[in-house]
Amino acid sequence: MPYTPNESIALLKNLYRTYGADLWGPYGFYDAFNLNEDWFADSYIAIDQGPIIDMIENYRSELLWDMFMLNPEIQPALDAIGFTEDSTTAVEYPLLSTSEWYVYPTITDDVINISLPAQALHLTYQLTLSDVHGRVLSQQSFTPMSSITEVTLSGDTFLSGWIWVTLTFPGSNSLTKPIWVY
Repeated sequence: MPYTPNESIALLKNLYRTYGADLWGPYGFYDAFNLNEDWFADSYIAIDQGPIIDMIENYRSELLWDMFMLNPEIQPALDAIGFTEDSTTAVEYPLLSTSEWYVYPTITDDVINISLPAQALHLTYQLTLSDVHGRVLSQQSFTPMSSITEVTLSGDTFLSGWIWVTLTFPGSNSLTKPIWVY
């Protein structure tokens, strides 16, 4: 979650809303599921639940990372192995940092729905769908004229499983969101 918060939160909301009680119980998400087999676990595994809580807190406040770095032996150990901080700075693009976009995770009749804020309309975007191996399944340009735009996919692509939807903004900046298609 701290590494891909928008994508992670969108996926969690989608799983919760789509599969509800099949995936969610009194202690959060169950351990596993297989949509191809219509199988859902009804148990939890502690070794999986612990990191979930840790990563939520690191996303919220970076508390655990900060506390870990307070240990006096950590920085000398990092120095000893030659670890250096990443000195690159993220480039902020106004459109990417000030707007949210959503992709509706249901693809039917080769149509995908994309929601963009008003300030992002009337611009041309590149839409790319890829599989989990990075293979491009579909790619095309579109210009949204309303906040929710239906994009008809080009080609004879069979979409199933996890699909990565990449929206490339003017200036070659892009955002990617995963969706589950079955």
